Amino acid sequence: MEYTLVSTLVFKWHPVKRVEKGTVAMPEGQDIILYTPKLTPFLMVFAVLCLSMGVGLPFLAEWQLSPLGVSLFLIAAGVWFGPVTVWQRMHYPILQINAEGIYSQSQLLRWEEIDAIYRINTKNGGVFAVDISPNGVIAFFARQGKSLPRSKDMTGPQLALGLPGVRLPLPVDDVLVLIRERFSTEIERYHIDCPIY
Repeated sequence: MEYTLVSTLVFKWHPVKRVEKGTVAMPEGQDIILYTPKLTPFLMVFAVLCLSMGVGLPFLAEWQLSPLGVSLFLIAAGVWFGPVTVWQRMHYPILQINAEGIYSQSQLLRWEEIDAIYRINTKNGGVFAVDISPNGVIAFFARQGKSLPRSKDMTGPQLALGLPGVRLPLPVDDVLVLIRERFSTEIERYHIDCPIY
């Protein structure tokens, strides 16, 4: 796996320019920014099928009104799952880790809220997982301006983030090593369990 250093300023949670040679952008400083490595073949096949059926359906149905609506829907789905999804995956990181915490899928988990960062073993490979502490759950919901759900179990840490390893450009173990190396101060300060396998 090839790592490329980037000397681009990273503003608070704004994506940086994608590096041509790889899917890992590491600006000067401690920030770790990971992009999805590639589009899954299923999505590409689905997009091509939707586009081809959307274009061909009006000709097969002799330009009747109801197939035209289905055709427009299929073309829109093909465009969304094809070029739009590729553009989003190229320009928006799947995982950002900086001095504030871990940001993924439009949610920020602050270092003080995190209890553990680890790998979950599954039959399909590893999963990058982040647990938040009971106090972290309360702080997270308070920061969101939401009340804590009554059904929430507050006796132990809660899984807050789980990213399958196939969505990361590096193996989960390498991501854990990077976090441990670059954010050892935060891990020690907040007593975060971050094992290296």
